[in-house]
Amino acid sequence: MIENVDSSVNQYVLSAIRNAEWVVFNVLDNNEDDPASRVLLQVLENRPDLLSNKKVIVFALDSPIYLDATNISKVTAYYALYSKLPSFVDVAARVLMQEITPQGALPISLNAVGYDLISMTAPDPDQIIRLSLVTPEGPPMVVNSCGDPRTGNYSGADPHAEFHGWRHDHHSDQCHSGS
Repeated sequence: MIENVDSSVNQYVLSAIRNAEWVVFNVLDNNEDDPASRVLLQVLENRPDLLSNKKVIVFALDSPIYLDATNISKVTAYYALYSKLPSFVDVAARVLMQEITPQGALPISLNAVGYDLISMTAPDPDQIIRLSLVTPEGPPMVVNSCGDPRTGNYSGADPHAEFHGWRHDHHSDQCHSGS
């Protein structure tokens, strides 16, 4: 199971996995020089029977691109932490013990789960963006998405005028849309 490791260690690991209800993997990126970095992939691809009827939790301590869609479908939960610093490992333990509920969204695209960062952070096309017109001469005034609060038009005559407002992406996160 683990290349270049004493067979007694492998037997111990196999026995522990067979008797477990939960199997937790903390993984770093694959490293060809470190066979232990491929243990999760070896188990998922060559010995999926070891994980059947078990809760399989994976914490990616580096980038979560470690697994493909087929392998991700074999795990119960897959968390991306992006760091192996002690505070991140502490978060993993607290998530595992259900002391905290993880929140957030991936800061990268992850094709294995069909997550495209560009489309997820694109503006919601159904929203109405409220804008404030800021000019050097006066206080900001709220305008609709077309311009002037009375007419809905903005002529653009003042080259120093700025529009400021907030938009929402597909996560419903606010993003400043000032210009």
